[in-house]
Amino acid sequence: MHMRTVVALLTIFFQLGCTEGPSIPQLDLGKTDVGPKADRGRPSFSVTATLVDAAKVPLEKCSVCVLENNQKTTSCTTSDSKGRFTISLPAETETGVIVEKQGVIAPGLSPLWSKSTTQMIELGGWMQVSEAQILAELTQVGVTPSASKGLIVVNAVEGASFALVPPAGQGPFYADSKGVPDPSLTQLSATGWGMVADLAPGTYEILVTPPSGRACSREVLGWPSSSNTVRVPVLAGFGTQIYVPCS
Repeated sequence: MHMRTVVALLTIFFQLGCTEGPSIPQLDLGKTDVGPKADRGRPSFSVTATLVDAAKVPLEKCSVCVLENNQKTTSCTTSDSKGRFTISLPAETETGVIVEKQGVIAPGLSPLWSKSTTQMIELGGWMQVSEAQILAELTQVGVTPSASKGLIVVNAVEGASFALVPPAGQGPFYADSKGVPDPSLTQLSATGWGMVADLAPGTYEILVTPPSGRACSREVLGWPSSSNTVRVPVLAGFGTQIYVPCS
């Protein structure tokens, strides 16, 4: 099966020392620091992360490219022997990072937006998974991968829910306390992730509803919208992850 017939699930974990969770990619959102301009040619900001596999072994020689205008650009870099990469992204633009390594990991995408031209975003350890693991997660909710469709994974606080506006695809599906997608759930569990699958390429808007008494921001790992939603790109054969922090 070609790599682009599957999509990547991405989950954020905040608690240090967490040893249990779903066998899906994890993105540990680290600190956000101020650093030098990454590209003097035009306003930009920098993103750095360490790519690892499910066993937390660094993934070298992964292709990391910039997303712009909903397309992969030729502005790319490669992860080093420690899985580390740094890449420059255009500021004040709906952009993102695409990660691929054919035959090793499923292709993934994280949208990013920053109005700062001096910002360095540290994403920490970013776990990538195999094609077989992705197929298992999609099979759990009865979704057949398609080379022409994509997937969105939403990460937020326990008790939150989300919906595409207007509705599209299949889902939402929320992961249970063991990190397994459960079609019967109606909100995020302690694992904090859910997904909408079987989406045609394009840009979607997601409304995240926080638990009672809490509020959610739209400023991290997603494109802010003029309304109370987050704009999210979907590419054929890719999994797009967004993170919505809630206070």
